[in-house]
Amino acid sequence: MRFAHSSIAAVVAALVVVTAHSQAAATAAPLAVTEERNSAAVYALSEAQFMSSILITCAKLDASAEGRSRAAWDAWRSRNWPYVDASMGWVEYLRAAVATRQGQEAASIIEPTILANVNSNALKQLNAFLPDGKPEAEVCNRWIELASDPVSDVRNQRQFGGELEAILAFHRALIERAQPPQESQPLPATPSGQ
Repeated sequence: MRFAHSSIAAVVAALVVVTAHSQAAATAAPLAVTEERNSAAVYALSEAQFMSSILITCAKLDASAEGRSRAAWDAWRSRNWPYVDASMGWVEYLRAAVATRQGQEAASIIEPTILANVNSNALKQLNAFLPDGKPEAEVCNRWIELASDPVSDVRNQRQFGGELEAILAFHRALIERAQPPQESQPLPATPSGQ
């Protein structure tokens, strides 16, 4: 998936050749902003929106589908949410990089443009499978089954898996470095005589 909006594409193109820096990443090794990483983040966010939307729609099919849709969403979310969360973090990192390089005005379009793209991608997918917006048993059963299977995980998508792993590792490093250092606690006194 490529960015649909020309202004975001121009901003991204300017950043592809530079390493982005943000205040939060100052203590972590920076990760280069690339079109591939940006596309991977959009993909993960779009898939989360789509899975949520299709499973919510399919839950309306009947009582059985409601329970199976909920279980499928819980399973998909538990496997994929670290990548989705890291992708949202990447959007913030990209926004901060643009703010640093091009100012707040340029940065202010990043998140709304990306999220509009994510919503558009998810809606296109949803309309492709449920054109009238109503749950259909065959389609819903297939998506409930697919969401329950790790084959549907965003990290397993050949085009974006490696980039999503890099974004996740970077995200975790930022979180780890942002944690305040733990004060060392003195060892408890041992009872006398031991």
